[in-house]
Amino acid sequence: MNLEKLSYWIGLAQADGYFKKQKISKNGKSCTKYSLVLSQREDKENIVIKFRDIFNELFQRNNNCICTYKNMKIVNLSVTSLLKFFESNDIIFSDPPRPPKWIKSNKYLFGAYLGGVIDGDGDIRISRKEYPYCAIRITSGEKQEELINSIKENFCCNVNSRKLSRTSQIDNRKIIGNYSILEFYISSKNKRLIQKYLLPHISVKYKKEAIEQFLKKRKYKKKPAKTWGKSFQCAYQNIFSHKSVITSLKLSLYSNYNNFTISRNR
Repeated sequence: MNLEKLSYWIGLAQADGYFKKQKISKNGKSCTKYSLVLSQREDKENIVIKFRDIFNELFQRNNNCICTYKNMKIVNLSVTSLLKFFESNDIIFSDPPRPPKWIKSNKYLFGAYLGGVIDGDGDIRISRKEYPYCAIRITSGEKQEELINSIKENFCCNVNSRKLSRTSQIDNRKIIGNYSILEFYISSKNKRLIQKYLLPHISVKYKKEAIEQFLKKRKYKKKPAKTWGKSFQCAYQNIFSHKSVITSLKLSLYSNYNNFTISRNR
């Protein structure tokens, strides 16, 4: 099994999919059917296709059905027979996204996983024309503690997190929803890690291109080495290594001590 593809698929499913539980009748008996459903706008249909194709490849299925509803592309994958596999491999589908333990400790797998999360619920923000900065943001219903810690460990950066609320109007009713945002920045310290482990797995074109263009335009300047210490040391050695200078100035610890006086204002 291709673990990088599985890691990406889990990240996308946790970020933008939902776990569906449904009671059905089979052979006259009532049973429960479990499904993973992913929906995206029509302009992101390639993500739905990729999600379905990885599932078919990894679990040897032949699911070709993608539905269209109100400008949305939807795929519904039956996972009832895979519940034991998910449980034994620490894979859960809930909000907020939580990477399995075996993904957290591997940069290649975590990069693929995070690529799936960003394709689903990620946002790329580039600000300022002069000395621009690039922020990668991920939105979820709850604070993403485990994801925050994994990003810190694998990409050597600080991660900011904050809770926000959003008000919407539905049928003349005011509904207030709370959500959480995590945010981290591309810097000189982590740009190579992001280029190597994360960028190859981002499939949403405009998100990937935004990061690529930022990395291409943004040039990180190296700080000049401090040389004043050596200069001072050389100057010190040049002055006090000559006997003539020491003699002419008549400097010695003993003479300085004897000639030292204290003046006091009266």
